[in-house]
Amino acid sequence: AATQIAITTQPSSVVAGADISLVATIQDAFGNTVTTGADAIQTVTITRSGGPVATLNGTTSKAAVAGVASFAATESLDFTLAGVNYTLD
Repeated sequence: AATQIAITTQPSSVVAGADISLVATIQDAFGNTVTTGADAIQTVTITRSGGPVATLNGTTSKAAVAGVASFAATESLDFTLAGVNYTLD
């Protein structure tokens, strides 16, 4: 059973307004990706929970496939303000 969502591929450093990409996985209590069952196809939503005051734009919700939700740079996920130490959940 799924117990957590982890960002397993972190976004790289980019300038404000530039698109970022990341990968989030649905995991069990042991950190294994949940690849089957209803938990493996849940919707994953990315939010900004810390760091400089900025808006997170673009596609912030995706349905997972086999426990993996990939947010590609082409989906316009970006921050409106340059900064360091943003926290994503």
